[in-house]
Amino acid sequence: MRYLCTIFANDATPTTTTTSGPGSPNDPGSPVARVVVAGSNPRQAAARAYVKRVGQHRALWLQQAAKAPAAVVAQETSPKAIAASLRKVHRRFGECYEMDNYHDVWSIKVEPAPKRSRRLCLAPPLLYHLSLAPSPN
Repeated sequence: MRYLCTIFANDATPTTTTTSGPGSPNDPGSPVARVVVAGSNPRQAAARAYVKRVGQHRALWLQQAAKAPAAVVAQETSPKAIAASLRKVHRRFGECYEMDNYHDVWSIKVEPAPKRSRRLCLAPPLLYHLSLAPSPN
């Protein structure tokens, strides 16, 4: 199934606080990216969206800055590892998945992707032929 995932960047704050307002864990922050991904379930879709829009960039940054072991860098690009570390939470915009690595917090809202509309595509010769005939309407 295809899902539309919206990724929100939260300001890094301890997730054990219960305050509300800007910068609190209940504040989703600003949307960073929207992506349509395939997944067998919403958690898997959220993990794929994270890897596609955030994980690959973080892995490159961690690798270049030499700030993390190779295993941590590899986990940032593994949808299976990310799916295991996602936490289902409720935010003011509804149910979402949260990725918290104690430095950054990402909230991922997962919704079914809108259906694609199918356009009627006709070959140019047929389209020309049909345009010559009077309209039945």
